[in-house]
Amino acid sequence: MLDRDHIITSATIRPCGGQPAILDGAVLVRGDTITAVGGRATVTEQAAPDARHTDLPGCTIMPGLIDGAVRLTLSGDATPYEDLPRDQQQGTLGQRVAGNGLRTLLSGVTTIRDVGEADGAVLRYRRQIADQLAIGPRVLCSGAPLTIPGGDGSLLGGAVDSDDAIRAAVRAHADSGAEFLSYHDSGGYFPGPWHRKGWLTHFTPEQCQLLVEEAHRQGLRVSAHTYAADGAWHAITAGVDIIDHLVWMEAQGQFGRDEAAAIDMHRRGIIACLPSASNRRHMIANNGEQAAFDRWYSRYTWLDERGVSLLIGSNAGVTTSPFGDYVSALETYEWLGFGDRTLEVATSEAARALRLDKTVGVLAPGMAADLIAVPGDPAADLQVLRSVALVMARGQVIS
Repeated sequence: MLDRDHIITSATIRPCGGQPAILDGAVLVRGDTITAVGGRATVTEQAAPDARHTDLPGCTIMPGLIDGAVRLTLSGDATPYEDLPRDQQQGTLGQRVAGNGLRTLLSGVTTIRDVGEADGAVLRYRRQIADQLAIGPRVLCSGAPLTIPGGDGSLLGGAVDSDDAIRAAVRAHADSGAEFLSYHDSGGYFPGPWHRKGWLTHFTPEQCQLLVEEAHRQGLRVSAHTYAADGAWHAITAGVDIIDHLVWMEAQGQFGRDEAAAIDMHRRGIIACLPSASNRRHMIANNGEQAAFDRWYSRYTWLDERGVSLLIGSNAGVTTSPFGDYVSALETYEWLGFGDRTLEVATSEAARALRLDKTVGVLAPGMAADLIAVPGDPAADLQVLRSVALVMARGQVIS
């Protein structure tokens, strides 16, 4: 019962948010909210006499992880773009979404941003979670991503062919209850004529400006899915909130960096969400570690050094990017030398990037009771995050 106090004790508490670890600590949860964090004895004194008590010796309690980029309507298997129309035809898309969401939550990810769905299935799933008809993480929704007819991601249903269509799509997104509007402004890896043509843009700069202005007027934040260098400038100039991928592809096989763009992103507070899971292993296997770093992954540290906020995304759902494997995304940051800060990027920094830092991302009184416990210390070994001992979402113990 959520109205009963729940004390969770463990060897270590990592509150995140720049706070030091607490040894022999405890977290007190009342309803769906954290009411106390600190030493075991101090926190226990604040609990009601009939409080439920869960002791996790040898574990670390920390905030739930935050995944900045997933696609719940895709399977994450070898053929996600064939699986989607099959799910739509067979009426199983809702089951697919619920299964992906539950798998994500059980892996310790308690908050996600879905960057583009089909048929409103993710929005329905979120309503089911709110109505306690389904179990899942905290979900930020983007609806179907806008693209041009036949453009990258058009199979998700968000194609627009005129300025009026853009305005209508933005209004529909706002009316749906989505927090974000996502648009694809370059070729990418979805099937179709733009497949792997990441240097070619879809929208004009004027259309990007229109899209962002209309979305912001409706209270929506905007994320631009782009590989193209030109697409990045379109997005920055238009004033988007997040740029996904941000590969700076200038031509086939040519990747750049743009100092002025990075400076402008920092000045405007534009977030870079750089999906980084199984693709890193693939890039290293095919190109060698140094070449993979030079061509793709050096931009992570390069942007970070210039003050651009980074948001970790697993890209779960796309080809061979399964749900429940967020740790692979964290491994990229560890490989790049982020060290202990990797946990902060996955919790408090992600919450701040998504404007959820008053709700999740740290363990502190007044914050939502979204937390996990893992055996051992994830700051010393990320792999312990693959063996989650406890998941609590909104005060409810899930596993």
